[in-house]
Amino acid sequence: MSSTKYQNIPLEHIEAGLVQDNDNQILINSNSNSNSNSSDNSINNIKYEILGQDDDSDTFVYKDGREYLSPNENKILEEIDGEEIVNYDDDDGIELIQHNSSNRDNMEDINLQDTVINTEKSSIFGSTFNFTNSIIGAGVIGMPLAMKEAGLVSGITLLVLLTLLVDWTVGVLIKDSKLSGQKTYQGLMYFCYGKFGFLIISLFQFIFAYGGMCAYSIIVGDTISTVLAQYISPSFFAYEFLTSRSVIICLTTFLVILPLSLNRDISKLSKTSFLSLLGIMFITASVIWEGLKVPDELKGDPNQRLTYIHRDIFQCIGVISFAFVCHHNSLLILGSLKKPSMDRFATVTHLSTGWSFIVSIAIALGGYLVFTDKTKGNILNNFPQDSHLINISRLLFAINMF
Repeated sequence: MSSTKYQNIPLEHIEAGLVQDNDNQILINSNSNSNSNSSDNSINNIKYEILGQDDDSDTFVYKDGREYLSPNENKILEEIDGEEIVNYDDDDGIELIQHNSSNRDNMEDINLQDTVINTEKSSIFGSTFNFTNSIIGAGVIGMPLAMKEAGLVSGITLLVLLTLLVDWTVGVLIKDSKLSGQKTYQGLMYFCYGKFGFLIISLFQFIFAYGGMCAYSIIVGDTISTVLAQYISPSFFAYEFLTSRSVIICLTTFLVILPLSLNRDISKLSKTSFLSLLGIMFITASVIWEGLKVPDELKGDPNQRLTYIHRDIFQCIGVISFAFVCHHNSLLILGSLKKPSMDRFATVTHLSTGWSFIVSIAIALGGYLVFTDKTKGNILNNFPQDSHLINISRLLFAINMF
């Protein structure tokens, strides 16, 4: 028996009701509580399992040759390969496999439950945690520096504009994904630009991920080793081992980063993403609180607090853009969302970018207004090494890199 699967087709392309292709009719039931309905295609000997749907669910369209057709016979997308294409019932979070057999009698004996593969989906809030965590990471620590480079007024203006731009462009990306029927960033590039576009985006995604991972590993090694050196006595027999950057990088890579990376489903990381966001909130609160108590000799020039524009404003754009980079993860987050309609993901996007803006502006103002011209790239480095609250923040910052 050969098998054929079908891709997700947004419900907007095919309404519930009677679908007809020449002599073939398939009934699509719009009642999400109803049982599955079946219809045989007398020409192609294909039995279609049509599930009950709700307004946000995807649905089946039937196959005619190598094309998937909507009721008005417009091409939606082509078959990816001759073997398997996947359709998800997003309401139940399961993957349904369609069978194509030359013997219709055998199809009568197939139990649909035998072809169900459990997949886990995230709620709107779970997807929001994942998406927000992909936005506010290491870059949030550099927000005070962005204010210093651009000037306070220009920096705030750029932060607002870039937040709105990111929110809008993510929406455009998702709309393009729905229109093209592609579910990955690479697939969308292939659809728009062919093999060349696919190779280019794959190369740049690898460089971005590899370079970012190297930078994050260095941050983890430097930060954790510095914090441990403050609280471990040099006379301790394992002092050199525990405060070695190379050792810290190796241990965290193999014991923490690697196991997290082995998850096949990003929805399982929503809980760790929530903890990471709590860590970022703690860091932001620590910067604001400790900034009120920092010694005067560490503070910057108070006359430079209210500034309008500086000549390094373009560097500020780079800092903010790096902090808000998230487009490469947007389709991955969409795929992990239960019932991934455009409206539901728009809610995820608005919540994620809005929360990221609040955290970014809070830590930017909390750091810059205190240190002004002395603001460093990592705002935590502006504080004394013996500050317990800041050391906890440094540790949480390193953990957030995971």
